[in-house]
Amino acid sequence: MTIRTVQAVAAAGLAVGVVLCSPGIARAGWTAVGRGTVPVTAGRMPVVGGVGVQVAGAKVTIAWPAAAPATGYRVVRYAAGTSATAVVGAGCSDVLTATTCTETGVPDGTWEYAVRAVRNSWSGALSARVPATVATTAAVTMTFPVDKATYTTGAWAGGCTTAGFCGTSTPASGQSITKVEYSLQSGTKFWNGNNFNAGSERYLTASGTPANWSVPFAVTNFPTGKGAYTLSVRVTASSGQTTTRTTDFTVER
Repeated sequence: MTIRTVQAVAAAGLAVGVVLCSPGIARAGWTAVGRGTVPVTAGRMPVVGGVGVQVAGAKVTIAWPAAAPATGYRVVRYAAGTSATAVVGAGCSDVLTATTCTETGVPDGTWEYAVRAVRNSWSGALSARVPATVATTAAVTMTFPVDKATYTTGAWAGGCTTAGFCGTSTPASGQSITKVEYSLQSGTKFWNGNNFNAGSERYLTASGTPANWSVPFAVTNFPTGKGAYTLSVRVTASSGQTTTRTTDFTVER
């Protein structure tokens, strides 16, 4: 920190002063009573240190130690690894006088938070960025079949160990997967558990575990010839939220 002192001369009860400081953001202040000289100091605003974050669903709580002589703080959120700033939502927007805040409704993704100390019109440099990953939506993946792939009888048998459909699911933070279901469509018809005669979509329960779900499905369940199919897998989280993943594939018997 660079500190310089100058003299301000008071005349007729008014203080007149000039502040000199090194390049950068500075603060200044003086008081005069009667006649005499007044010392004035100027220096950089401090950089906030020790910023911490805690994630709970779509809420991110940011906390930091006080940084005198700051009278307020601004919270900045970046898309991780970029210089692109995001609009900070309710709870952490504008100038804050407290040393903690909770931003609500944060979108899913990996973010980085930083805090800036402010005093009146002066602003300090941003603190070091602290990462925070928000995941409120469960993820579901298809291991087999692969999207847009074509399978012969032999290729189908070599897909999953169950000779059918398989994949994984991952719950959002603080949640669990309670159910994994699937539906299979052929043209305008849907699989009903025995054949493709259902006129509307039907979701059937998958086997295995939510983390590694599977559906035993013999290739002989597909009609002979070449046909296009759509597999939809739906996972339900403990929050009641559902996430669906769809894959299109072709089977040629």
